[in-house]
Amino acid sequence: MNKKQTKPALERLVLEHKMIKSGTYPNCSTMAKKLEVGVATVQRDITFLQDRFLAPVEYDYFHKGYHYYEEFNLGMDQLTSDDMQLLTSAKILMSHFEGSPLYKELGSILDFVTASNKDSVLINRIALPPTPKTIVDTEVWNVIFNSLKTNNVIEFDYNGLHRGSKTHRRVHPYQLLMDDGLYYLFAFSEERNAVRMFNLCRIENAVITEDNFELPENFDFSARSKGYFGAFITSKPTRYKIKAKGIARQALKERLWSEDQKLEEHPEEKTVYMTFSSTQEEKVLHWILSQGADIEPLEPAAFVEKWKKRVLAMYSLIQGN
Repeated sequence: MNKKQTKPALERLVLEHKMIKSGTYPNCSTMAKKLEVGVATVQRDITFLQDRFLAPVEYDYFHKGYHYYEEFNLGMDQLTSDDMQLLTSAKILMSHFEGSPLYKELGSILDFVTASNKDSVLINRIALPPTPKTIVDTEVWNVIFNSLKTNNVIEFDYNGLHRGSKTHRRVHPYQLLMDDGLYYLFAFSEERNAVRMFNLCRIENAVITEDNFELPENFDFSARSKGYFGAFITSKPTRYKIKAKGIARQALKERLWSEDQKLEEHPEEKTVYMTFSSTQEEKVLHWILSQGADIEPLEPAAFVEKWKKRVLAMYSLIQGN
């Protein structure tokens, strides 16, 4: 006996949308019969259209079926089976941000639209290694997310990385940034009269004020940042020069770390020299330290001294033991 093949939820939605849009006033029973699913399944789909896609669909008691009381297009009519395969894999790629409200929202949608596509050939062939999960306060997330939509000033208490006490901030939210499993708010701080980065995990008591702000044309983080070292920014770009050997030598050649980077390979020394510009000093320092003895910073002098102090501080821990 052949097992009936259930259509993926996204495919059902498209077909149900077409039936409703046709003007024939289909009801749950007629749609369920055509799609070979249960009436309860169609009812859930209708609710999903209303709640998630804000579809203007309602039941007409005179015609005894559903219709759109306003013009509405689902925008997914052209999705192919390959698109479904990719959607099935999208949640896997999002798992880096599991525990955040964004993951929960998008994850629930992807769960719905791919519920019957568990046999996807990609679902077990694409994976991300397990990483520490970021837990973001839902109330903080909602305040920031809503303020991004309305350009409202927000206020909150912030536990700074280098401060022993909380500070109260009043900021103009520009962007939410995702970096290495963490969420950051890129915003203009009224107290500092400058753009700043705020880790969402260290924000408390966030509230939306009634005050609005005007979003500047150059609000985008990427437009202000120079270098590809994550969510960190300083006011002025710095020109760096580093020397790499061992495994790090190959790492330098495999990625673009800055638009203006220049590589100079010395096969006889088995080293690679790289010069590049970045506005992300702390991130650059952390990256170099993560390479151990395989990378040595050469310029600028002040940065080299900062690197030496960190290395000596780590060495003192060994001596202390």
